[in-house]
Amino acid sequence: MRLSGHIVWLLLFTFILNVNNGYSQNTPDSINTDVQVDTSDFFNKNNITNGQQDSSKGVSKSKVFQNDKVVIFFRKDSILLLENEIVSNVLVVYNLSAQPLRFRADIIYPEVWKNISFNDDNYVVNPGDSAFIPVSIIPSKGLMGATTVMINGVLLDSLSEQIGSNYFYVYTQKIMSWETSVEPGKRIYFRNDENSKDIEYTILNTGNNRQDFFINVRSIGQNLVVIDSNQSIVKSGKTIILNPYQDSTFKFTVKAIHEGQRNFRRVSNINHRPNTELVEKNYTLFIESKDPKAVGNSIGKSNRVDFVKLPNQVVVSEQGSATFPLTVWATAQNLFSDYTFMNINMRGFKQLNSKASLSYYAQLNYNTVYWNRRLLNGSPWYIGYFDDKMTAELGQLSGDIIGIVNYGKGAKGSYTYFNKKHKTSAYYIKSPFLFNAPQTESYGMNHLFRITPKASITAGAGRGVYHRSNTIVDAVNLRGNFTIAKNHNISLTLAGTNTTRDSSGTKKEVQGYMAGINYATSFFNRRMRTNVGARYRDRNFSTGAYERLDLNHMSLYKISDKWNVMLNNYYNKNNIFNIYTDTLMATQEQLTNTLLFTTMTSIGSFQPGLFYNYSDILNNRIHSRGVSMRYSTYSFNKNAFASAYFRAGYNDAVDFPDINDYFIFQFSSIVRYRVWNFTARYDYGANSLVTLQYMIDYGIAPQTIRLSLQHQHLFKNTHFLLENTASYNYNNIFKSHTFNYSPEIFYFTNSGWRFSFAANYSYSSNNYASIYSNVISTPSSDVQPTAAHNITFRASILKDFNIPVPFVKRKAVDADFIAFYDLNGNGIRESNEPLIENVVISIDKMKEVLTNKKGEAVAKNIPFGPHKVELMALDPIEGWFPNLPDSTDFVKYGDYYLPFVRGVKVYGEVVLDRQRIAVVDEEKKFDLSRIKITATNGKVYSTLTDVDGKFEFYMPNGDYIITIDESILGSRYKLTRNNIPLNLQTEQTNVYVSFYIVEKKRKVEIKDFSGDE
Repeated sequence: MRLSGHIVWLLLFTFILNVNNGYSQNTPDSINTDVQVDTSDFFNKNNITNGQQDSSKGVSKSKVFQNDKVVIFFRKDSILLLENEIVSNVLVVYNLSAQPLRFRADIIYPEVWKNISFNDDNYVVNPGDSAFIPVSIIPSKGLMGATTVMINGVLLDSLSEQIGSNYFYVYTQKIMSWETSVEPGKRIYFRNDENSKDIEYTILNTGNNRQDFFINVRSIGQNLVVIDSNQSIVKSGKTIILNPYQDSTFKFTVKAIHEGQRNFRRVSNINHRPNTELVEKNYTLFIESKDPKAVGNSIGKSNRVDFVKLPNQVVVSEQGSATFPLTVWATAQNLFSDYTFMNINMRGFKQLNSKASLSYYAQLNYNTVYWNRRLLNGSPWYIGYFDDKMTAELGQLSGDIIGIVNYGKGAKGSYTYFNKKHKTSAYYIKSPFLFNAPQTESYGMNHLFRITPKASITAGAGRGVYHRSNTIVDAVNLRGNFTIAKNHNISLTLAGTNTTRDSSGTKKEVQGYMAGINYATSFFNRRMRTNVGARYRDRNFSTGAYERLDLNHMSLYKISDKWNVMLNNYYNKNNIFNIYTDTLMATQEQLTNTLLFTTMTSIGSFQPGLFYNYSDILNNRIHSRGVSMRYSTYSFNKNAFASAYFRAGYNDAVDFPDINDYFIFQFSSIVRYRVWNFTARYDYGANSLVTLQYMIDYGIAPQTIRLSLQHQHLFKNTHFLLENTASYNYNNIFKSHTFNYSPEIFYFTNSGWRFSFAANYSYSSNNYASIYSNVISTPSSDVQPTAAHNITFRASILKDFNIPVPFVKRKAVDADFIAFYDLNGNGIRESNEPLIENVVISIDKMKEVLTNKKGEAVAKNIPFGPHKVELMALDPIEGWFPNLPDSTDFVKYGDYYLPFVRGVKVYGEVVLDRQRIAVVDEEKKFDLSRIKITATNGKVYSTLTDVDGKFEFYMPNGDYIITIDESILGSRYKLTRNNIPLNLQTEQTNVYVSFYIVEKKRKVEIKDFSGDE
């Protein structure tokens, strides 16, 4: 019997230990029976103490067996067993008696373990001497983690009676580890019109213990649905149990909800492109695994899988194009009538480089029969340049000096300097015309100083001239923003004006001011947030002759994970004066108070609340109080949203003492389902002075109803889109009914034109009998209800253009990619060569686009020059490979062909030459399957052999090194040649390659048992 190598070495090691230590330090010759044994020296030499000791430093007496004859202990009282290690310890025996101690040692261990130490011998220990007995045990494989095994050492005399015993522990620590993988990979592409993918998730227990694993699947947002192999939606995690080195594979189908489904979501009636995807869509799925028994922050693994829906058109760079994008939208109203008018809107945005951009728009209105220059002068237009240091704007603008009317046509600019700590800006504006005599004009300047990232101050001054009223306003501003101790934000505003009025030759000059403060903070570890503000302007501030005070407060407190409470308070008071006589003309006052509670539940969000309001408008004081409730819910899977709000309470009209508190009620609702939108609103009771007067005069509580319905339908021919809008209004005071219906049909071309035609039908009926009878004393019977019908038509055209910049050389091109099967290998598409759909085109590994059903894709604004273009076919086209150079030079607009050529078939076999004498059963085939064959030339192509050792795979033209995996040979076989060079050329169809494996020769001894010499 041949011992394995490691057992031989263990036996040798054990023998050396026994030789060095000896089974006994003395022989049984010359025994003194009167010897008194002193154990202190023995304990000191062996570092045995009274206290608890680390096993590496010594042994505690509490772990030592002792009687009147013997002291027994193990050098190590516990051993941590690591993988592929042997249990090794030393049993120490010290003779306390006056007689020689004769014994044998019996080591007791689990049955499946193997003892390789020499413990069957008999030992003799003289008085006061000791024996050191090595213990070596091979534990069984597959010992589970967190396991403790007791190993006993028993001393037996010649009669097999026990002299004494001791023990030590062998323990293992639980090793928790596992590996996971997702196939077909971490980034998965959807094909055209595809919205689901099959994936496989594999988990392998690489730990040393039977392990529970909790596996959970979740996505970002609610746009993915995961279906298991039982066709059930995965809604919660799953727990599985795996033995060491056992794996489990889960098959999932991942669906992007309603991706590409027609009339599930509204499409843009401006940017819709038929048969073309313009926006890349990304969906992310996480498959998480962890130990469910772990406490606290347990270790876990998370596999992220990105699902990508590529567009058929992509913009490679926003910079470098020698064109200006321009969207033109022309609309003609009231067609076929005497009052037709038209407007043309033009707008665009140009990214000049990573830090600079240009924005522009213009609008032309045609609403008169004859041309006049006022049409052009009065049309709004704008152009603005922005970068990280400066801005420059021209056209329709607004200034930023408080106290001055700042809207009209003009110029505005700013510049940032000194490490962006200072910014100076200025403007000049005229209204309504820039080049004609203005009605108003203003100009001013601001300077921003950023003291620190959390503190800044802005100071400004300006003048406003109002020619019609002969008024000049000079204003100065000071604004500050400060953040203190992270949680405290303060905004301050101070403004002062000097106003000069010239009325009928009489000048009057007054000074006024405005001041405001806003403070925001948070408390209780951000569970509570508060914002308070106040603003006051006196009666002489700016041009308006009114005094105003605004106070506001908002506090939000998070009661729990499910409940929030919010308190809103707002107070406003206006005193309106005559600017010439300084007489107080009117006072208005409002106070609103709202307390809202918000909670999220599995069926939606609820927001109950209380309100108390006070208003004094036109000497009509009203106290209003009541309750409110808002509910909303949303389902992403169904694309459905519903919201309902009601408010009910009582109003007290203070200035009408004869009227008791009267009931008010308000209800509104919004329901959206797929491409349907429905809104409803109902109001009951007097909520204003006018409606209160009606209620008093007619004895009828005012009621209004408003209903609206919208619907969109994308036809199967996606060039056509229909939108319908219908609305209905009702007022009970005048018996007023209004109905409106407006359908609009859109047609979209593949080249980006959008045409629309709309009709609008309206019907209204009213009965004003009550007004005539009560106001002008006309009998109601003489006043008949009125009704009116009206129908109008509207048409529009919309198109995106790229306007070339004159005298500027183009820096980028637009490429129309065409992927096709290059049957003849000439790189030019012939009429009989089919196109290839679902090819991912990667440009410089930065931008990706997908070929459509016609094999075409568009990449816009590719900077001039060479770019790396890589192709990946999502459909199985085995044996066909892209035939592209290392880089493609983009120098012109137009078609760029992407040929796929047929690869060369590389086939062969693995040949095994076995030593004939070693083959027991010549008829039984040797299994040569699953041997990995690899070809490399920068890229890697691999395949596996079948049971006969045969293989085949396709590769594009080029130089390769083809290799067999030599790790499968072991020590019995050798390969005659590996790393075989291959040169694959277009004219080749098949190439044969073989690998020759030889079994190493073995020495054979022949014995003759016949007895004949």
